Amino acid sequence: MMFIGAFNKKNNFCDSKWANEKLGLQYTFDERLLEKAGDHIKRLLGDKQAYTVQDAYKYFHIAYGAYQIDYRQFYNYCHTEKAKFLDDKPTIDSDKDIELLAEEGGSFFSYLAGGKFTDEKVIALVIDSYVLGELLDVDCADNLILVIGSFDEKIINSMKVILNPNISQIEYALEFFRLHS
Repeated sequence: MMFIGAFNKKNNFCDSKWANEKLGLQYTFDERLLEKAGDHIKRLLGDKQAYTVQDAYKYFHIAYGAYQIDYRQFYNYCHTEKAKFLDDKPTIDSDKDIELLAEEGGSFFSYLAGGKFTDEKVIALVIDSYVLGELLDVDCADNLILVIGSFDEKIINSMKVILNPNISQIEYALEFFRLHS
């Protein structure tokens, strides 16, 4: 299985460790891919002791054309053909609406409750599937949706790809940010 870089520091959760311990799944971890992701991040952002939420957003924006979306409008960004005129009504109102978001009913990642954001604030990013295909030479039917969570809007607490995981360059970038934030 390919490495998954999702993490939540407050909950002491790393997807790869959890899947190994609880499900017996073995992720393949490649130190060279982590080093390559780290070099790419350092080249774009500079070599820092710790990277902030804004640094992570800047990295994904520069490297992959990511742009911020309202997390509650998640379903409007999954596929290009789902594009529609937006209203103020969220398309999701609970973490449970997105099965990929959290294992065990939302205990590891919880950004929404009853349609309102929780105390962990989130930046949700979308990367267009066409861009991923062109830049990374991967076949993506869906756009990639990534969330970055923080309690103080500076220090990264959590990161997770909630749609279109298993793109190694992105997953190893998450691991790099986990280790350097």
